[in-house]
Amino acid sequence: MPKGLVAIVDDDEMVRMATASLLNSFGIFTLNFASARQFLEANRKNIACLITDIQMPDMSGLDLLRVLRQARDRVPVILITAFATPTLLTQIEPLETSGLLEKPLDGDKLIALVLAALDEDNEQL
Repeated sequence: MPKGLVAIVDDDEMVRMATASLLNSFGIFTLNFASARQFLEANRKNIACLITDIQMPDMSGLDLLRVLRQARDRVPVILITAFATPTLLTQIEPLETSGLLEKPLDGDKLIALVLAALDEDNEQL
């Protein structure tokens, strides 16, 4: 069983619940957050991987990733978006992500990215 919690940050409750359900079915434990700010205010001590939507009100997933990297938080981050434009891909490139998936999410690809990120995080311990 993978070690660590996967945080899911998405303003769309249905996406959060569906993603959590998929991960839970593979024995992966999750914590859900409705916003980037809610995630930043939480105790993130046991978070081993983060899945975040890019387009969210208040603070985008990219802004969240920038805040984490500026704080030297190396948690593996998987970004999801419905709008993977060339400009967005250019913005993501220097931010050290564990992957980018487009909505609707491909469950097999998501699981593969999460398992790889959890393995990476466990190796750093």
